[in-house]
Amino acid sequence: MRALGINIRGGVAASGKRLVVCLGVCPVSVPDVSIGRPAGIAYPAGRLSFAGNPWPGPGLLRRLCHDLPNGLLRTLSRVCFRGGCRGLVLGWAVLLVWLAGSGAARAELELSGRWQQEFAYRVAAHPVWTKGLAFVQVQGVENWGGRGQLTAIGRVWYDPALDRGNPWRLNPSLAPGASLQDAFVGSELKEVYLDVATSRVDLRLGRQIVRWGLLEGARITDRINPLDFREFLFRDVEDRYIPLWMARLDYYPDWGPWQQAQLLLIPDLRFHRPAPVGSEWHEFELPPGVRRPRNGVENTEVAALAGFRSGEVSWTASYFYTWDDFPAAFRSIFGVGGQLTGVSLDARYERIQILGLTASRSLWGVILSLEGAYDRGKYLATDPGAVSGNEVRRDVAHAGLGVDMNLAGVDVSIGGFQDQVLGWQPFIPVRRAERGGSLLIHEGYLNERLDARLLILYFHTGNQYVARPEMAYKITDRVKVIMGVDLLGGERGSAPNDPARVREFRFVGYFRDHDRVHAQLAWRF
Repeated sequence: MRALGINIRGGVAASGKRLVVCLGVCPVSVPDVSIGRPAGIAYPAGRLSFAGNPWPGPGLLRRLCHDLPNGLLRTLSRVCFRGGCRGLVLGWAVLLVWLAGSGAARAELELSGRWQQEFAYRVAAHPVWTKGLAFVQVQGVENWGGRGQLTAIGRVWYDPALDRGNPWRLNPSLAPGASLQDAFVGSELKEVYLDVATSRVDLRLGRQIVRWGLLEGARITDRINPLDFREFLFRDVEDRYIPLWMARLDYYPDWGPWQQAQLLLIPDLRFHRPAPVGSEWHEFELPPGVRRPRNGVENTEVAALAGFRSGEVSWTASYFYTWDDFPAAFRSIFGVGGQLTGVSLDARYERIQILGLTASRSLWGVILSLEGAYDRGKYLATDPGAVSGNEVRRDVAHAGLGVDMNLAGVDVSIGGFQDQVLGWQPFIPVRRAERGGSLLIHEGYLNERLDARLLILYFHTGNQYVARPEMAYKITDRVKVIMGVDLLGGERGSAPNDPARVREFRFVGYFRDHDRVHAQLAWRF
């Protein structure tokens, strides 16, 4: 158990004597469904929605699911044309063709998967169903004797709440006439990688997620993979991180205090992904015309980590030569004869270096964890007109402390963190120091079949907080149900796209009217 901190899915219908399971993908597969649009909403071309009730009834489900095989085929076709054939071809086609070609009956091939249905209902201002996400995920693992192992994970999903819901009810802060994004259906290849191992060397090649650091969620040194803000901070770890194509080499020496050496080469350049326009959690957008570095040898990210032990303390030291996951926006002002004639914005991603250090030890049954990072050359925005170009380059230090313990059978994790801008000046709108803390309380009941937990995150600026009490119950070893509440609060601040009030922006408080209840049903097969 680790301390926590933050920096920064179908339906069943009966048709006569036949029972049809939709698994959340049939509803977008039938071409003769009625198309309905709430008045005044400008949807993108091709956006599919259901007229009438946003939650299709049994009659409509019978129409949608009368032919499941044909429906699945058409669903994949829609995914291809909506999200781009590259995602489909690289995702499900690669996964399924590989599985078929390798022979599913062979003992070396292991197949598993998960069907998951998630719901959320906002209970604060503007109550509305905000999520009905259903997804099916398939994982295949093929063992090549003692030579290696190939793993592939693919997923297809559909969310009727985003498909049918009125975006201006889902997100009351959405600007009138905003250009919406289709994000209610899709397919992706989440991870695919080849593992090769010897007695002291592990090599993993492919699309993958790499986790560093000790303080779960704090992202002090754990910054290899960018984040997906599709559902703010509320997705599982595997969905919050965006996988990257990379080569990972781990070496485990047998001399002295050294325990591990790791090298990462990452030619796949991806950056933080904002929540789609029209969703409940849409908060910030990338600047128009942002320039992205090309994938290539000269732009490859490089990371190295060394782990060693000194007495009772375990240490890691790391270095990451990367691209900042947030772009810098450089402003130029043009004038003739003392008169302002125009302003241009050059938004682009910039290189930074991140040096990291972690330490942990056990003392009297308590685990103490320390984590720190030093960002060299990070670009920060300034107040309008304060400096030429709008951006200044500063170093930023991050530090975190975690304490894990068990009190009377209850697991408790307490964390604290701070970000410090070195060389801060008054025209930099972020604070010189940002502080926060976290608390996680967790206990299992009924022979660990019932799991109760409470997570609280607190940010000093604006007294922002997230509180998430949750209960999870294992009905069987394969079926689990989760229910909980998400509470957000603090100063709301200004809109993130208001440059005149950027000092007042609050990352969490902006959603203080988005309290919700959520539920999840998952079946592993």
